[in-house]
Amino acid sequence: MEESLGKSLKKAKRKQVVKIILISGLMVLVMVPAMVIGSDKLATANCGLLNDSLYLHNRIAEPNIQIDSQVIRNHSVMGGEVVTNRSKEVAGYLVPWSTLTSTYSVIGGSVDHNEMIPGQQHSEEAIYEYDKQTKQKVASFYHPRIKDYSGGVTHDLATIGQLENHVAEVALSFDQPYTWQELSKTLPDTIQVKWLYMFSELLDESKGRSGGLIFGFSSEGDIDENFQQFIEDLEAYDQSEPSQFAPFLESENGKKGDEAAILGVIVTGKTSELAKLSELEFIRGSSIGVTAEIVPYINPDNGTNR
Repeated sequence: MEESLGKSLKKAKRKQVVKIILISGLMVLVMVPAMVIGSDKLATANCGLLNDSLYLHNRIAEPNIQIDSQVIRNHSVMGGEVVTNRSKEVAGYLVPWSTLTSTYSVIGGSVDHNEMIPGQQHSEEAIYEYDKQTKQKVASFYHPRIKDYSGGVTHDLATIGQLENHVAEVALSFDQPYTWQELSKTLPDTIQVKWLYMFSELLDESKGRSGGLIFGFSSEGDIDENFQQFIEDLEAYDQSEPSQFAPFLESENGKKGDEAAILGVIVTGKTSELAKLSELEFIRGSSIGVTAEIVPYINPDNGTNR
């Protein structure tokens, strides 16, 4: 009887082991695809968030830089890359700008800040910022309330006329804020205003460029619609309490686009026309950015975009 009981127990144990193996196999068959699908959904969602954040940053913090294409590369269930191809438009001439390669995964996204932040060139003659990939000079702004800049405030308009047969972009920094109503009457029709400098933090610039972001928006199109979109974008960009934009948003609350306080602009045009801007007394500083030689088969944009 004991022998029969032992056989029964062994048989029952074997059945239990088989049952456990079958259940475990079924769980693996169900859980693995579920985990793959879940990981893919998380990665895809974070890819979308990264994609949106790159476009948002471009709209408000990348002066006169346009996104030509933004594509996903090497996507898998664990993550991938978002590649942002960029350029600058200067009086009808396209100039290459650095390409961003940002990454995303199931746990979030990471913007390619290394390429967003310009490099700095120091010499005995000058200090300037440059795009790390293209080595093109970055047009720098000067806040009217920051008095001491390392290397001083540049006045490139004084010499830009020496660069013949070229088009260029120039960042114009004002001695105080002005409205679009005032500027549109003062700036000549022979140049194009491409971007409006609205806000930056008051940082110590006396020991070198701080790398602080410059915020503004494109002046092309309806100025009021662009300004209202800019306000919405700022609120979406920094939702911390208190937001770095709180004083600015409070001061500009309820204003129309042509009534807002503008600290500077980026303009483009022929160097011969840009040189004439040096006569404007309200320009505190001027900084040349990218340039392009005029070729016979591309006519520069001569007229105003206002």
